[in-house]
Amino acid sequence: MGLALEEGGLTSVCIDWADEAPRIEDLRFFKGSGKALSDELKTWVEDLMLTGAGCFAVTDPLKTTVLQVERPEVEEGELEDAVRWLVKDSIDFPIDDAVIDTFEYPQDAMRGRRKLVNVVAVRKSEISFLVDLISGSGLELQAIDVSELALRNITGQYAEEGRPIALLVLDESTGFIALFKDDLLYFSRQLAINTSVFTNSDDTESEQRGYEQLCLELQRSLDYFESQLNQAAPKRLLIYSTGATLKLQEVISERLNIDAAVLDLGRLGIEVGNRALSEQSRMSSVQAVGAALRQRLA
Repeated sequence: MGLALEEGGLTSVCIDWADEAPRIEDLRFFKGSGKALSDELKTWVEDLMLTGAGCFAVTDPLKTTVLQVERPEVEEGELEDAVRWLVKDSIDFPIDDAVIDTFEYPQDAMRGRRKLVNVVAVRKSEISFLVDLISGSGLELQAIDVSELALRNITGQYAEEGRPIALLVLDESTGFIALFKDDLLYFSRQLAINTSVFTNSDDTESEQRGYEQLCLELQRSLDYFESQLNQAAPKRLLIYSTGATLKLQEVISERLNIDAAVLDLGRLGIEVGNRALSEQSRMSSVQAVGAALRQRLA
């Protein structure tokens, strides 16, 4: 089971790992909040007879802050307390209200600088809501990830050892790029673009401007990856989008001279059942699948 929060609801995915070819039995978006959302999820769990199943969850990326800070010279067990005070002025809520966690920053991206560490900050209320939501549904919470780490589980199925890979995710309201190598996150950022022009625009001129802006944002990210993180340019960029996927693939390949490919869940060795097809296009859908993959990779 994978579950991913987003603004206005959550996406849940049920994957049957029993056979040689795992299958997405259901992939569904639940709109709402509070008790209504909890009741809907509980009903879904009961209908699919999933009570007691393990669940891997992803926080809402718009309510999650991931920062890189200089790693304090403390023991591993003291790291979270030490970085808490380093990030208190970089988040938009009181540090006493934050749940803090850390994960590894790649050493070969430091270019002789002091060691860095990735720091995650989320409001305690967000984590409490997620824990209560899953507990109340009858599922058993196994772990909570951030979006970047859930997506890493997916790109890792495409990547080659020692070679970086980029992932572009677009839905109707947001855009996101992340770069990985050897299962480590090197760089991620939200893209300041109007993604709606790729999905529901009848204005050809606006659409073309959108492609130009997108390619500019992607090029800036790739340039930063090369120049500031001292990495070779990725040869492949995966695309997960709500629409116009083939056009995106064509434009990005041509303008950025990169092998742009559509992210295909079938490449992960996962079949997609009919009930899951309608919800595949949401950003939280790929996050939920990435979360569920953690079960197979553990």
